[in-house]
Amino acid sequence: MGGGYYGFYGLADLIAAADRGSLGLTQSRPSSLFWLAQQTLASPTRLTLHWHHCVGHVWGSFTRVDLGGLPFNGRKGVYVIWRPTDRRCIRVGQGNIREQLTAHRVDREISDRTPYTGELLVTWADVDWRYRDGVERYLGEVLQPIVGRRFPDVASIEVNLPS
Repeated sequence: MGGGYYGFYGLADLIAAADRGSLGLTQSRPSSLFWLAQQTLASPTRLTLHWHHCVGHVWGSFTRVDLGGLPFNGRKGVYVIWRPTDRRCIRVGQGNIREQLTAHRVDREISDRTPYTGELLVTWADVDWRYRDGVERYLGEVLQPIVGRRFPDVASIEVNLPS
């Protein structure tokens, strides 16, 4: 799959270049004992993900990545779709990567976000089913996607951003 000249921009680079205040980031966490117990017993508070690239170590084109290939056969985890021209996250999600991205390709709310001068990029990471909700929530809180602003009502699990 191709990446064009935008292929070297990772989301971590984009976030670092952005004004963090404009992302609406908050550092506060609930302080209840119930929340603390959930964090300790239910899941890790941080995971390191392997974000997939295309051949040549470039980010994949959302519209051109071959979803029928072996890398997608039964793959489940989280994904991020973004616009490299203005460094905005369009969508984050979870589930069967092939099924989700196939559905998003025909979703006008997403396809209408494609800039006329470029394309959308995509990456994905394998995440165990037990942690997907927390990882998706963290990505949604940090990246503030334009489409799909409701996330699972669970504690966030911090992950490394694509870079």
